[in-house]
Amino acid sequence: MQLIAKTEECCATFLNHTYPVRIKVKIYNLTIIAICLSSIALGITLTNQFHTNFIHPIDRARGILIQVQATSDPQTIQNELVTVKRLLPASGNPVWISPTDDTDFGLMQNDLQAMLGTANNIAHAPSWSSDFHTGILNVHDQATTLVFNMLDATPYMYASLPFVSSNALWLLGVIGLAKYASVKKK
Repeated sequence: MQLIAKTEECCATFLNHTYPVRIKVKIYNLTIIAICLSSIALGITLTNQFHTNFIHPIDRARGILIQVQATSDPQTIQNELVTVKRLLPASGNPVWISPTDDTDFGLMQNDLQAMLGTANNIAHAPSWSSDFHTGILNVHDQATTLVFNMLDATPYMYASLPFVSSNALWLLGVIGLAKYASVKKK
């Protein structure tokens, strides 16, 4: 009888002191790992979503404008310019401090509208006429200017608050995992 009581006492001591502490440590460790991994996953998802929704359309519009520079077909130019108008934001300026007219999306939209007007005017002109060549040169020059304006605006899109905070989120998760691994080794 005394042996059974002693065994029960040892089991109770083991279960109440040793086992719950181990479970608490494992739960704490798994919680830290889960928070770090979810922070990494959320940060990467938000960064990818921001890039897909805001930066990629500007890059794509810039590529289309480079194609506009290489063509002399008014119908192709019109179609490409409509696509660029759809891809660019309607207004706004990604530069926070000392914004310029070069990076203003509203002014870029106005330039695109003027280019569309020029392309519409030369659509029915004969390809050998001076009006046609002057209009095409004008559209090509404006496309070149817009490409450089978009190149100027793109770095500021990367420096925007949502992009920086989403990158900071996944970086904090990586730093947390690294810190946890270094503490775990000790």
